[in-house]
Amino acid sequence: MKQTAHLWLALLAAWLLASCSSDSFKIDGKIEGLGTQNVHVVYNGDEGAVDAIMPTHDDELRIKCHSSEMTVVSVIDMRGVLLARFAAQNGDEISIMGKLERLDDIKVSGNDVTDEWMTFREANASLYQSLPNQALDQAIEKYVKANPKHLCSTILLLYDHGDLTSNDSKLKLLQQIAPEARPDHLITSAEWLQEYYTHHMAKAVHSLHLCGTSGDFERLVVDKQRSLLYFWNNDFSAESSRLRRDIIAAIKRMKAGDASVMVADILLDADSTRWASTCRRDSTSWRHYWVPGGVVDAALKDFRIPSAPYFLATDSLGRITYRGTDVHAAIRSLH
Repeated sequence: MKQTAHLWLALLAAWLLASCSSDSFKIDGKIEGLGTQNVHVVYNGDEGAVDAIMPTHDDELRIKCHSSEMTVVSVIDMRGVLLARFAAQNGDEISIMGKLERLDDIKVSGNDVTDEWMTFREANASLYQSLPNQALDQAIEKYVKANPKHLCSTILLLYDHGDLTSNDSKLKLLQQIAPEARPDHLITSAEWLQEYYTHHMAKAVHSLHLCGTSGDFERLVVDKQRSLLYFWNNDFSAESSRLRRDIIAAIKRMKAGDASVMVADILLDADSTRWASTCRRDSTSWRHYWVPGGVVDAALKDFRIPSAPYFLATDSLGRITYRGTDVHAAIRSLH
C-alpha cells in the first residue's frame, strides 16, 4: 500500500510539474483608449529575433510569445509609442493595465524581475520624464552597486541607462553584476534590439506612398533633393505640446536659411480628426501626410520608426544621413 501511495504521489507531482510548465508566456492587457489596432511585439526568443504584428480589440490585447530564457519584450502601438516594456519567459502570465493617455502610469506585472523593474521606475518616475538624464543614470548605478545579484540590475543598465556609449564603460558596469544576474541571452537580446533599430533598416528613401491632405494617396519623392521627414503623433500633453512647438520653430528657422531642403511631416495616428487643425495652427508651408497604419504601415515598415517624434534626414540621392529623435542633429546633418 505504501508503494502504491508513493507511486500516486510521484505521479501527482509529475502532473503538477507538467501543468505548471509551459512552452510560452502570455500577455493579457487592457489599455483604455487603445481601441482596435495592430501593435508591434518585439523581443528575442528561442528562435531568434521576433518582430510580430498583433491585433488588439476594444482596448484589449491577448498575445502568446515564446522564450525559454528571460527576455525583454517591447509592446509598441502603430504610432511608434512604447506602451510597455517588461521581462518575461515561458510560463509567465504578464498583465498590462492602464490608459493610453497616461502611459507613465501603466502597470505591468507577472514575475519578480518585472515587478522589481516597475518598482524602480515608479520610485524614479520624475527622472524618466526627460531622457537622457544624468540623475537617472546615477540612480541606476547606485542600484546596480547595491543589488549586484539582481537580474533587474542588468535590465536597468541595458535598457534605461543613457550613458553606455562605449563598450568599455558598458563592460565595466556590467562586470559589477554577478555572472548569474547577467545571463548571456539577456545581454544578447539588448544588443539585438539596438542593432535592429540602427542597422537592420533601409539605408535610403526614394519615394513614399502616403495619404495627403486632399484625402487621396500621393507619391512623395524624396531622392531629388535634401529632405527632412518629421514623424509625429497626437500627444497633446503639456510636455509634448511644448516639444512640438520647439520642433516646428527649429524647422522653420532651417527653412528660412535654406529653402532648398524639402520638408514633410507625417502623422502616425490612426485617428486623423485633429490632423488638419493641428497643421493649420502650426502655420507651416511644407507638406503634410498621414499613414493610417502608423509605424506598422507597409510604407514605413522598412524604416524601423521606433517612436514619435522621430526624424529621417536624407541627402540629394535619398541616402539617410540621420535617423533619431533630435531635430537639431537632423538639421545639422543636412548641411
